[in-house]
Amino acid sequence: MKHVVVFSLAVVLLAVACITEKEGQIFIILNTQPPDTTSDPDVTIAGEAFRDPRRTDPTVVVTITGGLATVVDTTNPFRLFEVTVPLVRNAKNRLSFSASDNTGAVSQNIVEVVIVQQDST
Repeated sequence: MKHVVVFSLAVVLLAVACITEKEGQIFIILNTQPPDTTSDPDVTIAGEAFRDPRRTDPTVVVTITGGLATVVDTTNPFRLFEVTVPLVRNAKNRLSFSASDNTGAVSQNIVEVVIVQQDST
């Protein structure tokens, strides 16, 4: 009888852990390779942010920091995003991409891109 009680308690604890733990992970992939250097005041970057395991609501919020301003975008139904990030003039911009969804799952990989903005004058 002791084995049955211990086993039942282990199953209950495992079930509680599965219910309370944030489910899934979010991954970010950049589909366009931004330039290393640009004279443009901003850069447009496209990518994909997806959740594993997949859910019926694939919406993910992508946040980009490290430029002139923080940019936030929501993926489309195909899990794709395209953002235009304003750059700090005449400086090295270290852009960091992170993502989250409405369950509280967050990106496991923080994607970083370095772009130097140099005015052409």
